[in-house]
Amino acid sequence: ETGAHMACQSLERYLDLLHSRSSLSRARLGVAASRAFDAEVAQLVAGHLDAREIRYPVTAVLTWGRV
Repeated sequence: ETGAHMACQSLERYLDLLHSRSSLSRARLGVAASRAFDAEVAQLVAGHLDAREIRYPVTAVLTWGRV
């Protein structure tokens, strides 16, 4: 496992990241639900924004071997 690296993204990019997951894709949610989701996430993370950017830790686990 790697040590934590602090990622920094604009709120818009963070929302794009969330929407890149199949269950939260804009195509699947539709326009109205996507806008409601974006507004709710923006409200939830508002206290964690620094100049409209959100910072969060990212770690990775690498497994070596054969499949």
